[in-house]
Amino acid sequence: MNSIIDTKFLSEIKELVNSAKQRVVTSINIAMVYTYYEIGRRIVKQE
Repeated sequence: MNSIIDTKFLSEIKELVNSAKQRVVTSINIAMVYTYYEIGRRIVKQE
């Protein structure tokens, strides 16, 4: 019984970590898109 609880506990911990990793990736992607947009906007403004 203890190993079942441990397995479930570890599975939940892994899911929390994976979920946090996915949120980090999404945040970075949003920041990159904004940065590239801003770079493009400034290049057009300079022309």
